[in-house]
Amino acid sequence: MNPAAPRPRRRAERRVAAVAAGCALLLTLAGCAEESSSPGDADPTSAADELDLAPDDDGFAPLPLYFVALSGQYPSGVTGAQIGCEDLLLQVNTVPMKTEDPVEDALNFLLQDQQYRHGDPALTNSVLLSSESLTLQDYEIQGDTVEVNLSGSVVTRSVCESYRIRAQFEATAAAAAGVEDARILVDGEDLDTLLGLDPFERGEQITTD
Repeated sequence: MNPAAPRPRRRAERRVAAVAAGCALLLTLAGCAEESSSPGDADPTSAADELDLAPDDDGFAPLPLYFVALSGQYPSGVTGAQIGCEDLLLQVNTVPMKTEDPVEDALNFLLQDQQYRHGDPALTNSVLLSSESLTLQDYEIQGDTVEVNLSGSVVTRSVCESYRIRAQFEATAAAAAGVEDARILVDGEDLDTLLGLDPFERGEQITTD
């Protein structure tokens, strides 16, 4: 197969029961050697891109998710990219789980999360503000980009929160699809345009003290 050829578009049914159960799983910060009951309680030891997300022999693999540490409230000893209002975008992984569709399950995990804040200092999930108004429809991977189609309304409370929502969606979709970039559409409109933001660029990678 030509690796640059588009993968078939997939219909993303909202498997609420399965993903809701997944939200009860333990989370670990990328690169963490120990499991934790909350993203903010982890003790990371290496950069996120060093973590192996490939399924094991039984088909189990962690889902890569992205959460945000707010400016001035960074956890210690973590590595992430600065975004928006000097917030820090951090990769967080579920414990290994069996999934036939990591892109769908990772995005629905964010939408169906039960808490805005996790741990202390907290990692935040601004995506869940749209949990009652936004639905994942489908996605398509072509080359090094995944295009995600959502339907409904994006709920945001500020420009800073808009940056967080966009960053979480794009980074999570790209990581789960195993590609470099993501494009997010809401009822056919680009999320950047909808939120009035410039195209997404991750800032400098920093490691906190």
